[in-house]
Amino acid sequence: MRKDERKRPEGLTSILGGDTSFDGTLQLDGSLRVDGTFRGSLTCGGSITVGENGSFHGDIEADDLILGGKLTGRVVVHKLIVLEATSEFEGELTCTTLHVNEGAQFNGISSMGK
Repeated sequence: MRKDERKRPEGLTSILGGDTSFDGTLQLDGSLRVDGTFRGSLTCGGSITVGENGSFHGDIEADDLILGGKLTGRVVVHKLIVLEATSEFEGELTCTTLHVNEGAQFNGISSMGK
């Protein structure tokens, strides 16, 4: 069975804990929650959540992104990005739908389309 024929897992499948730091490139089919520090490139077949105490520095490609912590980099999301009130974003983002909650900090360029 080819990779693109596999059924994607539903729900949260991976966690980068608060006491964890990752440097490098990561590719996964499921979803990821980042409560620690991620530096590098991430390609995700599901959603990415960066928790309130999490930080991400690098490039992201995913279906959805929920940002509660800090993110610096280039983001390509195929569906929805949510910037929560505690979020800090700096960089460039591309998405279909963008929700910015009151209190969120956005410093960068956005491009939206289908």
